[in-house]
Amino acid sequence: MAGITSPGVGSGIDVNGLVEKLVKAEGAPATTRLDTKEAKLQAELSAIGVYKNSLSDFKTAVSKLTDPETLRAMKASSSDEDTLAIAVSGKPHAGRFQLEVKQLASAQQLASHAFASDSEPVGAGIIKIQAGRYSAEDNSFSVNAEVPAEPIEISANQSSLQDIQSAINTAKIGVHASVIHDDEGYRLTLTSDRPGLKNGIRMLVEDVDGSNTDGHGLSLLAYDSTQP
Repeated sequence: MAGITSPGVGSGIDVNGLVEKLVKAEGAPATTRLDTKEAKLQAELSAIGVYKNSLSDFKTAVSKLTDPETLRAMKASSSDEDTLAIAVSGKPHAGRFQLEVKQLASAQQLASHAFASDSEPVGAGIIKIQAGRYSAEDNSFSVNAEVPAEPIEISANQSSLQDIQSAINTAKIGVHASVIHDDEGYRLTLTSDRPGLKNGIRMLVEDVDGSNTDGHGLSLLAYDSTQP
């Protein structure tokens, strides 16, 4: 009588495991080929992306050349930026230029109106001398932050021109004070220790009489060219 047999049954052979390994072995080369092809395609796509980005950057750079102003743009530089700052405006010609200094900037000087005496009291209060730049365009004063402007207190019993001169010089705030005598009387003069436009002088006053610009007491020494 014919019977049905299952290979490996009773023999101890793992037929199913052998079949599975044979199937994997047959499919491995195809899987490897597909993985290799996928990696190659990914690399090609990445290269195309880099190319497109580079082309876009190139087109942006080239597009600027269509603007005539780009080709005419000028840049200027100074061999000593600390001494001479330079900027380009308008449409200058290209070239190399030498500058010769004919006159150095001078320090600003101020002189008060004439007083009958240099030993009589002027008035008590506080004076503050500032360094900065006056601008005629907008009638303004820009304080030079590099120069200190410490308040100087003037007491009633030490408020003559001589006393004020001494107080200013003792404070060492970047100006030198003197008292001079001319045909009209005695004047307090101030000379900045620093030359240049950014070191102009402004004297602010806090007068004990409450008015800092009324032309009486210590306010006689106030000076600010931006004020009428």
